[in-house]
Amino acid sequence: MSSMLNVYFTVAYSGGNAQVAGLLGENVLRLADDEFDFPHHVMRFVKAKGCKGDQVAYWVAGQPVSSVRLLIGRQRAREGSEFVRHFGRLSGYVRINGQRVRAVFDTGTPTTILSLSAARRAGATPTTPGVVPNGWVEGIGGTRVKTWIAPVNLVQIGSEKIEHTRILIGRIAAVGSDHGMLIGSDFFRAHRVYVSHSQSRLYFTYTGGRVFAFAHHRASTPAESPAPKASGKGER
Repeated sequence: MSSMLNVYFTVAYSGGNAQVAGLLGENVLRLADDEFDFPHHVMRFVKAKGCKGDQVAYWVAGQPVSSVRLLIGRQRAREGSEFVRHFGRLSGYVRINGQRVRAVFDTGTPTTILSLSAARRAGATPTTPGVVPNGWVEGIGGTRVKTWIAPVNLVQIGSEKIEHTRILIGRIAAVGSDHGMLIGSDFFRAHRVYVSHSQSRLYFTYTGGRVFAFAHHRASTPAESPAPKASGKGER
């Protein structure tokens, strides 16, 4: 067990959520690689030695490993001022109905949500047939967002494909104009995830259950999608 001394913390309003004492940010998470094993209610800090590629996903026993290249380090530094604005966010590209969308992997977001602009590019708007209202969703910071549930033919995260699923869409302008999606803790609860800062990659395996969950459920929405499919090859 290690300890840290003389650490500064930002104090902010939590939106009245008594269950949340604070947010553990990238200034701490970047001290080592991070393993999010939410299915077993565990998070680990890992110092990898002698591991190459998806060997860091040490728990794998013959099952495919998906990965996403993270827009951190040199890649994000080349973006100039964008490096400052998006520092500390684990972001990478995913595809929604074939459209490339820049997403933030955020365990502090309870439910994965797609921005209205990104949803429109993927063929879904609040008035599209099959899209139903989902009411208002509140995040940890107390921000309330009006949302809808939209059917989506294909969500591809790395090599993992989730077909014929449903996803929340809403006005999430706070994530930035170039980020169209927040991948929340519902995704992490259905996967075991390893963040390799040295490789600038996020590795994950599907462990079971729903990939995308919702704050409210409507009887008129389509059935939940089957288990995702993975080829074992990550996005390059």
